[in-house]
Amino acid sequence: MDRHTLISPDTGREAVVHGDSESRSAVVLCHEVFGLTDALGRLAETLCYATGATVYAPHLLLTDPYAPSEETAAYGRFMATLGPTGLSQRLLDYTERRRADHDRIYCLGLSVGATAAWIASADQRFDAVVPVYGSRIRDHTDVRPTCRVHAVFAEHEPSFDPNDLARRLRAIDNVTVEVLRHHHGFCSPDSPHFSQEGLDTIIGIARELFRN
Repeated sequence: MDRHTLISPDTGREAVVHGDSESRSAVVLCHEVFGLTDALGRLAETLCYATGATVYAPHLLLTDPYAPSEETAAYGRFMATLGPTGLSQRLLDYTERRRADHDRIYCLGLSVGATAAWIASADQRFDAVVPVYGSRIRDHTDVRPTCRVHAVFAEHEPSFDPNDLARRLRAIDNVTVEVLRHHHGFCSPDSPHFSQEGLDTIIGIARELFRN
């Protein structure tokens, strides 16, 4: 496994973890409001080990990455400049540039990246999508995925009822939904709500869904 972080003219800053040499699959990891962080790079490595696929973790914000301590500023700037729909379009544009190199491309998104991935699932560019605690998916329940989606929510969300949203999403074709007994942020080691058990569950879902 070979991981490198680079800045290129066409994609900007990104972390890339190369998978098995014979694999033609890729996973695009869509970040939270902080952008590309060291923790996201480590998650890319974990996904590569689990799936054998090459994992791309692009920085898709219009600003530099934020530190975890800057969450309020990061969220405000994100909503003012991109929002979930804008991030989804940048995710799709990035994926299109990678399509020629891979037979299958999957996506795993976290938080706002999960909502972006959910929106992008209707565009036929992904083979499967795993949105994790995408709380703003509740604003985009009109999306109709064209690929398999396994959405995961945290049970403890202060602004909405995840179980109610899960019931609504389960009525949509191609969609599987789980609500885990964790808090928003359970996949990020930088979060006070990090749960190794929760992260292991997500990696297991990715291993099953992102088959080479």
